[in-house]
Amino acid sequence: MPKNIQPLFVKDYSDFNKSPSFNSSQILFNDLRLSDRGINFMLGQERYRGHRYWNGKKYLIGYNYEGDSFSNGITETNAYKLFLSDVRKAEIKLKNKLKRLPETMLQHQWDALVSFYYDTGSIEITKIDNQEYDLLTHILNENFDNVGSLILTDGRKAARRTLESNLYMLGSYGKPKPRSWLRNDGIQWIRQNYLTKLLDKNGSVDKIAQQQAQYAYYKEVKKFIVGTTEIERQKLMNIINNEAKTVQDANTQVSEYNVSTTTADQYAGITKTTVTTTSNVYS
Repeated sequence: MPKNIQPLFVKDYSDFNKSPSFNSSQILFNDLRLSDRGINFMLGQERYRGHRYWNGKKYLIGYNYEGDSFSNGITETNAYKLFLSDVRKAEIKLKNKLKRLPETMLQHQWDALVSFYYDTGSIEITKIDNQEYDLLTHILNENFDNVGSLILTDGRKAARRTLESNLYMLGSYGKPKPRSWLRNDGIQWIRQNYLTKLLDKNGSVDKIAQQQAQYAYYKEVKKFIVGTTEIERQKLMNIINNEAKTVQDANTQVSEYNVSTTTADQYAGITKTTVTTTSNVYS
């Protein structure tokens, strides 16, 4: 399919105010690295799921992780570690694709491009109504308005593309959901959907996902979820008692994680929501 060189339309970003935290300092390409705010921005677009789920194309677990690690289920802390690993791998691939061009870039521009590439798997094109538009050329030529407009009009996950274009052009990281909120959301998701709404690719109740949900829920709140049988509880405790430690992704070096295990007290220090949510869980 031939690529369209020019964007469908070019948005005039001069009509919008730059973020108060907008930083105009240029960074050499070799020194570019995803910022902490960029990581939080990307994480805020995901949802923590302690069990596998079918996204319409493949099974994922945790924070959008695809792989064989954590077959018993996954805690938020380990999901976050795998997320960091996957993001780092995507960032390295993006640098290889850009081949040291442009020579400099703003931090928020880099963060936006890493987010776009991580989510779509491509930096060469954007897609609108079965049409492909050339994104890479405009990145390399530093046609900033064109880059922002192409990201904005990409037809895949429109809400995320709007946030990424605002980040690229205005330096706005928005207000992403913190890990404490994402963890609680994952716990509540299991509580509300465990019995009937954890479905496999055929639309049937996913027994594997239910078993993983039992594990993740217990590891997070130290209580059994309502609906588990005595046999299921015994099986779960055997798994937990027999695991010396949770095996990390074999392809990920521990040095890449840059995160320590998050305790319940630490979560409570982040937000009161965590305390009220996990202290009243069903037993």
